[in-house]
Amino acid sequence: MQEKAEEDITSVLSLVNAIRDEAADVQNQQKILKSLRYPEMEVRHKSIKAAHAKTFEWILDDHTFAKWLENGEGIYWIRGKAGSGKSTIMRFLVENSKTSKLLSAWAGQRKLVLASYFFWKSGTSMQKSLNGLLRTLLFQVLRQIPPLIEKLFPLKWKERDLSIDPFSDDEIIRAIKALPLETSLPIRFCFFIDGLDEYTMGAERYYGDFQEPTQMLKALCASSVIKICVSSRPWTPFERAFGSSPNKLQLENLTRSDIRAFVVDKLECDRHFRELASVDSRCKIFCEEIVLKAQGVFLWVYLVIQSLLNGASALDDFDDLQRRLDSTPADLEDYFKHMLQTIEPAYWEQTAHILQVTADARSPLPLLVYDFLDHEKQNPNYAIKLSASDALDLDIEKIVKKTKIRLDARCRDLLEVYYDFTFDSVLFGSCYVQFSHRTVRDFFMETDFLVELMKTHQVDFDSLISLCRMMLAFVKVLDAYRRPILLGWFYHLMEYVRSIEKEFIEKDGSTMRPSSINASRLSIAHELLDGLDLAGTYGDRHEWGVVHLKGTEYREHGPGTMLACAVEEGLLLYVKAKLDTNLQSVGQRTGRSLLDCALRPPSDKSQYQTGLKPASIALVDLILSKGADPNEEMDTPEGATPWSLFLMRCTIRDYPRTFHDAELYQILHLMISYGADWRLLRGLNGRRLGHIVIQDGQFMVHDSYDTELSTQAVTSLNALLASKRSEDDVLSLWQTRAWLLFLFVLECVVTYLHLFGYLEGCSGIEDTSTQLSKSQQVVFILLALPWVKLTWHELKGLY
Repeated sequence: MQEKAEEDITSVLSLVNAIRDEAADVQNQQKILKSLRYPEMEVRHKSIKAAHAKTFEWILDDHTFAKWLENGEGIYWIRGKAGSGKSTIMRFLVENSKTSKLLSAWAGQRKLVLASYFFWKSGTSMQKSLNGLLRTLLFQVLRQIPPLIEKLFPLKWKERDLSIDPFSDDEIIRAIKALPLETSLPIRFCFFIDGLDEYTMGAERYYGDFQEPTQMLKALCASSVIKICVSSRPWTPFERAFGSSPNKLQLENLTRSDIRAFVVDKLECDRHFRELASVDSRCKIFCEEIVLKAQGVFLWVYLVIQSLLNGASALDDFDDLQRRLDSTPADLEDYFKHMLQTIEPAYWEQTAHILQVTADARSPLPLLVYDFLDHEKQNPNYAIKLSASDALDLDIEKIVKKTKIRLDARCRDLLEVYYDFTFDSVLFGSCYVQFSHRTVRDFFMETDFLVELMKTHQVDFDSLISLCRMMLAFVKVLDAYRRPILLGWFYHLMEYVRSIEKEFIEKDGSTMRPSSINASRLSIAHELLDGLDLAGTYGDRHEWGVVHLKGTEYREHGPGTMLACAVEEGLLLYVKAKLDTNLQSVGQRTGRSLLDCALRPPSDKSQYQTGLKPASIALVDLILSKGADPNEEMDTPEGATPWSLFLMRCTIRDYPRTFHDAELYQILHLMISYGADWRLLRGLNGRRLGHIVIQDGQFMVHDSYDTELSTQAVTSLNALLASKRSEDDVLSLWQTRAWLLFLFVLECVVTYLHLFGYLEGCSGIEDTSTQLSKSQQVVFILLALPWVKLTWHELKGLY
């Protein structure tokens, strides 16, 4: 009976341990997945318009593509001209259940895993780079098959008791290359990658040959367990990479029936056109004529239909509509120019302003802010002077309705307004403006059309400064109407200021002397930031400065100043200007110190996945050089210091690292150089800082990461530590000598007083009514001799 009970207990304990281990594995999987993810991962996919009803269905019926899904291999290339609907058909394929059904025949008994990525040249670096592509594919794959995480990231898997370091490019590439080699699980993968021509290596512009992404995709498809559908424009690099394969289609040659269905539906659904067609049968020819002239370009069709419907609503007759259609250029770029030429000349200056700020905006702008462009024309300082009472006097709903009409008149169908004229939707940005298609933005960004337009009409306009003003005014309006200030607009303003500062900052973070014109521009941008500092008056004035540090009991208290936010956002020149005029800001005693802000970069905006900016490291150096103390206790209940928090964030479990090893080592070197208390390292035995380990107050290379970078860093940091220890030893010796000197002087004074009886009668000393005897004097002298001798040797050491 006892043996049976022991067996039952053992069984229960084994089950408990198994459940605990499984829970730990799930937690580790989630931690790694979270580290892979970035904020904009699904933005582009969701922003693509869904396919019009009954369009693109042919591709999943009896077509070569459907056969490729069922039993094909390698890469299938969907190529098409700009505006032909490539992104729309890719979204259609990703979301259509028939796609998975056809692929299941190819997968057979194996599990089918689908993943997709939509390049977006207008987006962040992660939305247009190879790193962004691979991270997205890995995230989607691993979310569906979590057991693969341990296989693809074995080193990360071992870090379950530590924070997850940011993924390096090499780690991501090794993982994706290992995917087809993993045979422990029966899986087949199909990836859908849209807009390969929008790949830019994460930069704003790209003039390369696309070898990096095309070679990576071809390498993946060398395995029979992976195949990829990719779309792009028919450019030479892609023709060279994919053109020799029969697995391809030219989209604009296959969409005539789709375009016809779209045109018929749009025309027949319009009341004005139906009324015209009912009295003039010739209107029926518009459908076929549009289909023929479209040459497979959906965007052209969309714009032409909008033009015809505008004419129909204005009661144009058949001949008027025919003239509209006949005068429409077949080429998209020519059509864009044609559309601009139809705008009244009196509007051209305003048109240029509107299109330029829309092209340079980081994201679609609220419709309301376009009204501010008119204010700027009358008074460039409108944003700074806008008061709460002025903002409350604005008739918001009336303004946005008026602004939409004005945009339509000045930009035709080049812009789309997504609006819901309810009060809160206007204020919270769901009423916004963007280009009608990516191709429109490309036209203005990649040609000099707007520049030439402004030169022709002698327009002096700075779009980035204008965007800064628009953001400041919008934040003030939100504040006046007692709406929480959306941090997105706050950060956008800072991003525009940072773009202006970039003109004066080298890649290594050093600054250049601006010209007088550019200096004035920089001064305006900084003045607008000062104006933003006064905008946060509703609710918690310090709302940008309060952050909770995950994984610790530390919570920041007190207001976060605009200067602190500027430090966190890497505005090097703004911070330098402020510190040059007010050094007291370095040692502020409320909330987070400036040094702590510099050491803790922004927690999102995808920047966090690619490391600190050079300006951020330069900011740490700047703030330290201005007198910041790494060991100064901040105004927190725990009395934390910037140095202790930095070490804690770099070593605590589950706290996401926001910079790479090279940057971490630079910061460690800077902090220790400026006097950070190296003794704190002794309490972090066995903890990792990147790929180095703390052991007995020294740095050591982690066994799994013995690289040239980590080896050099350890050598350099340990040499610096030895130097600092030596300096502290010297300082400690001087302090000891000072104490000895003090004790010697004190002993001399006391002995002298006793010898000559000056202590006689002192109320604070007992039995001093008589002078000391000769023997007592001798004893005092003998007692003083060792101190005299020791102090003499120490004094000799001082000189």
